Amino acid sequence: MILDYDGDVFTIVCGYEYNHMIEGLDKRWSKAKRHWRVYNATLNRSLLKTLFFIEKSVSAVKELETDTEKSIIDTLQIVYNTKPYGFQESAIRKMLDVRLCALFAPVGSGKTKISIDAVQSLYVAGKIDQILIIGLVSIRNNWINEIQKHWYGEIPWESIEIIGVESLSQGGKYAEIKKWISPNCCIVVDEGHKIKNINSKRTERAIKLGEGLKYKYIMTGTEVLNGESDLFAQFRFLDKNIIGIQTFIGFKNRYCVFGGFKGKKIIGYKRIQELIENLKKNSFTIDKKEAMPFLPEQTFVSRETLPTPAQKKLIKEIKQSILTDEEIMEGKVSMNMLTKMLRISQVAGGFDEEGEPVKGTNPKLNALKEIIEDSPDEQIVIFCRYVPEIKMILEAVPGSVGIFGEVSTKERHKLITEFQEGKHKYVVCQYQSGAIGLNMHSARLCVFFSFDFSLEMWLQAIGRIARMQQKRPMLYTSIIMRGSIDYTVHRALRHKENVADAVKTALLEE
Repeated sequence: MILDYDGDVFTIVCGYEYNHMIEGLDKRWSKAKRHWRVYNATLNRSLLKTLFFIEKSVSAVKELETDTEKSIIDTLQIVYNTKPYGFQESAIRKMLDVRLCALFAPVGSGKTKISIDAVQSLYVAGKIDQILIIGLVSIRNNWINEIQKHWYGEIPWESIEIIGVESLSQGGKYAEIKKWISPNCCIVVDEGHKIKNINSKRTERAIKLGEGLKYKYIMTGTEVLNGESDLFAQFRFLDKNIIGIQTFIGFKNRYCVFGGFKGKKIIGYKRIQELIENLKKNSFTIDKKEAMPFLPEQTFVSRETLPTPAQKKLIKEIKQSILTDEEIMEGKVSMNMLTKMLRISQVAGGFDEEGEPVKGTNPKLNALKEIIEDSPDEQIVIFCRYVPEIKMILEAVPGSVGIFGEVSTKERHKLITEFQEGKHKYVVCQYQSGAIGLNMHSARLCVFFSFDFSLEMWLQAIGRIARMQQKRPMLYTSIIMRGSIDYTVHRALRHKENVADAVKTALLEE
């Protein structure tokens, strides 16, 4: 029975024997007052309509019958400077029609071009007067370059702001942007999965920036990596009524299956079809085969190396640092698992925990040189996790340039442009700096010297040469050191498994 409704929350009572019927509601139990508080969200209203006690409250029925999600579709002319492909035009049309839209598209399918065409169509039609693009600061220059390429007519730079999603964690920049935004601003969140954590400051502020705006878009080329729970924050940014559940706890209660330690770990999902149906109206998915039907073959191979005696000794010491319960009780401290993973990976690349070279030859560097010698006429993209590795390769390989944290975004853009023009043979990238948003399709060979433990970074890195413009078969070579964690990490990434769990299991079994 519905006892009360204050515009935000329904107060209901339900006999114990009927508790199973309200399982899926986004609700809170008031122990003191012995009733449920149910949030006024789309899915809750829909569910309340079907429950047996709805007839008990006429006023509540009126509230439930109110349609608060009417969608006004304006037929706008699509404006562009470079003609979009058919699938891109369909995506643009969807974004213009529904106004709040998530674009899920594979890396290399032209998501940036799609969003530029959508927002310039809105701008020319007078629907918006500002454009805020939130992405990674490392690809700001790439956005500027793409806008210059795809914008029709004079570019209204005074009405366009491009900021790094990282800056939302900084109070000063957030306050500045908050003041700049007008009621007719359109926000585009590039790499939308960067706001998947509902509890992070950047996500909270992204949601606040977008409150009340008519046009908001998120786009990502990285699939849902941690399960459907990644979707809540992204669609909450667009509008809380899309999923129809106001809180993440409510979302988890309805769609997640719990287990593991104390039953608090998400081990699966339920009612997925319902969730998909709720999201369908405000999302557009581009299939990789549709976007890149003629993408050449991608081949993945491994090249194994053996550790030097010095490396073998260091790796063994790290692996043996797992302490017994008795030793821990005595006050001894063991490295945590992530630290172990990082240090073993460093040693495999030829460096100790201080970043100093391990004595002797470097087997991985020798393997990289052999790969280069085997392909003398090829440009090659090389990925490393650690800066010392990058600097070592830059010194050892003539004709190479580096993309890493110490290189300014302006210089990175210049180096990538020159690489695409064939002025450099080899580009050595740190994952965080070079795996996202950069186009390197002038190369068809990619080498993974060491591995980032993030599946997102692995998938993004693969996409740097796998672009629509790519015309040649691609070869990805992973350099793996036996006896380290390379094999386990590589296997987990290739099979899209949790890297940390796979390595932890492997280390504890030794």
